[in-house]
Amino acid sequence: MEENRIPEANAQLAKKPKIWRYAFMAIFAILAFLAFSVYRYNLVLNSGIQHEKDLAARLEAEKQAKMADTFGGKTPAETLQLYIDALKNGDFELASKYFIESKRQADLDSYKNVKPEDIANIIQLLEKTVQGKGGYSADGLRYTIDRPLTTDFELYPNGIWKIIEI
Repeated sequence: MEENRIPEANAQLAKKPKIWRYAFMAIFAILAFLAFSVYRYNLVLNSGIQHEKDLAARLEAEKQAKMADTFGGKTPAETLQLYIDALKNGDFELASKYFIESKRQADLDSYKNVKPEDIANIIQLLEKTVQGKGGYSADGLRYTIDRPLTTDFELYPNGIWKIIEI
């Protein structure tokens, strides 16, 4: 009789779900999720590090370009006077070089179809602007003259002041 019970018990065990299979699948799912999370974290972390490296390289290249740019004066007023002198001589190419790199072409283009009498008026206003008072930004890297023409300047790392905007 006992012999009959053993196969019967084995058959009942075979029909019941085995909990260790579910536990193994749950552990496997958790490990897979954790592995995927670590993989995603590393992707994000590495892309952030690469972004920082790219940004640092761009900033260094920009700094080197600014260091090499020697067009400008040791003061904002001197830079503006150099700009005025270039305009008086009709040398718009030189005048545009006193602007920061991103504004040079726009300044050069602004003089393409300007009448000589309009340039004379601009020069008069700029000469009054040189006499005007201005103020430095808190960090000392910017300077603004408010009247008669608002003029903004930026101090380059090589000690040269450049015109941002007139």
